[in-house]
Amino acid sequence: MSLEIKQSATHKGGDWWVWSVWVDGTKAELEKVKSVTYRLHETFPDPVQVRTNRREKFRLNSSGWGEFTINVVIDTGGKKITKRHYLTLEEPESPARAASAEPVSVYLCYAASDKRIASVVERRLRAASLNVINAGQIAGSQFRVALAESLKSIDAVVAVVSEYPSDWVMYEIGLAQSAGVPVILVVEEHTTPPADLAKLPMMRIALSADPELEKVSPNLVGMIQRAVKKRKR
Repeated sequence: MSLEIKQSATHKGGDWWVWSVWVDGTKAELEKVKSVTYRLHETFPDPVQVRTNRREKFRLNSSGWGEFTINVVIDTGGKKITKRHYLTLEEPESPARAASAEPVSVYLCYAASDKRIASVVERRLRAASLNVINAGQIAGSQFRVALAESLKSIDAVVAVVSEYPSDWVMYEIGLAQSAGVPVILVVEEHTTPPADLAKLPMMRIALSADPELEKVSPNLVGMIQRAVKKRKR
């Protein structure tokens, strides 16, 4: 069978989207499907959703603010087909953002253990024409002093954090907050960051051995832009 998982998402403002996922295929293929089970992120009140609405292609409608991988089981009455779909939530580009000539400067901080995630994040930010700065580009004999000085010209900090972030990353986050620089967290999909960081804006990233599944939401750029705009008000 050539069944595929499709999606749609509509930005409702702020960090909120209304979205849908469904199974796409020929009429003959869909006739063989008995039900579809969607396993959502564990933060949903009812993360396991079963759909039998064949006329609507087993569509699931929902809403939320974050991206994640949806595990899908398609029951054909015999062999069950398993698929994974990464829900993407893209913010429409505003005319003001498109016309902006000066790139946003972002300081990317992370521990050595999170370098894989940081590399994916950095590629996404550079692809969006953001000026990305990391610790290796901070010049000065005393790094703490040099970092504090550099933050004066940084628009936002993107911090890649694990469940147990390093003391140094926590120091960088605290330094940015003290300087009034907005901080956006990036965490791996199934990781829960420390409670004292829970109030910070957060973007989840899905990583897999399959390079096609290494995706960072384009919405991360939107989160940065909104944080910078709010700071300049």
